[in-house]
Amino acid sequence: FIRSEDRDGRGSVATKSVGAQFSAQLAQLRSRIDATVPHYIRCLKPNDELVPDSFDPKMIVDQLRCGGVLEAVRVSRAGYPTRYPHDVFKARYYILGDAKDRKPEGAVSKWKRRSAASSGTHEDSMVQRLVSKIAFDIWEADHEAMMVALEENGTPIADHSRNSTQSYINGHMNLVAVSTANTPPEQRRKRAHAKKRRETGSSAYLTSGIARPETAQEFLALDFSSRCAIAGLQLGRTKVFLRREAFDRIEALRAQKFGKSAVTIQKLVRGVQARFYCHLLKEEMTLAAVAIQRGYRDYVDRLYYLELNKILVPAAVKIQAIARGANTRMWYFGTLYGCMRIQALVRGFQARNYVARLLDQMHQPVASPVQSFDEPSFDQPSFDRGTFEEETPEE
Repeated sequence: FIRSEDRDGRGSVATKSVGAQFSAQLAQLRSRIDATVPHYIRCLKPNDELVPDSFDPKMIVDQLRCGGVLEAVRVSRAGYPTRYPHDVFKARYYILGDAKDRKPEGAVSKWKRRSAASSGTHEDSMVQRLVSKIAFDIWEADHEAMMVALEENGTPIADHSRNSTQSYINGHMNLVAVSTANTPPEQRRKRAHAKKRRETGSSAYLTSGIARPETAQEFLALDFSSRCAIAGLQLGRTKVFLRREAFDRIEALRAQKFGKSAVTIQKLVRGVQARFYCHLLKEEMTLAAVAIQRGYRDYVDRLYYLELNKILVPAAVKIQAIARGANTRMWYFGTLYGCMRIQALVRGFQARNYVARLLDQMHQPVASPVQSFDEPSFDQPSFDRGTFEEETPEE
């Protein structure tokens, strides 16, 4: 109930209809949903026995089919569920484009880009080149996979590989593929196409109503829209539309590209680290080798010195003995010659004095025998012949 009053202040009680209440509650719910990011959860019954660790795929598929989930997924896969604006697509997948588009721009290139940015032709051409390059990469990867399947199994990839990849994804059952969500006319059309391919024996199959090219020249000869349709993507005015298979393949190519880049960066970094480690190890090993060589050479030199000492010491002793003997003999004979020389000089001096005294005595007058023998003269020393003979050595 809602109370309403008029201008005079008199009030009355009025009832609010169910539609008005529903409208108000719906507006409140919409405002709340717009203000939040809701996530819807659908609960599924895994088995009829209500026991843990028991999963019945067919029962889950029936629940999803009855709930319309499989049909929504099929419709989404049949169209272009993934859509990116041009700037987002270019920022996310720029690494898959040509190398010249990723090079830094010069002053002239920047001026041309700014002059063309007013009309939007430059950005559109860049996105178009990127989409064209990605479409060619997707076709090339699919073509290589098809050739590998033909060489290994001898069957076209359209009949064997696609069915196998649709039934299982990453080792798990693809519930959309095994379900019966496809209508009978679509199933009959698929069976007719498969029968026609088996009868003709051609490995080429239709993609979006366009015959798949067998060579790169045939692919590049197609127009831009046909190439994009074969790859599973389309370029719009403001967005790029991707099928699910094309989105998965582009993400795989992007991850592969980033993986190669990461491997290259790791290789360079590890190379620098390895070279730095080898440089340090070389220095340490050089120091250790020098220390070992120094110790070993010292040991060898000591052994050589000991062996040489055993040989040289006796020889040195013998040489020293001979030299010292020669020096001693020379000193002895020199000393002996000097003594003999001194003795000769002294004895000569004595002999000359003696002879001079004799001559003096011979010239003196003859005296008495008593005076001559008993009174010796004190001016000159007396010598007798016996004393002179004893002091003079025999020659």
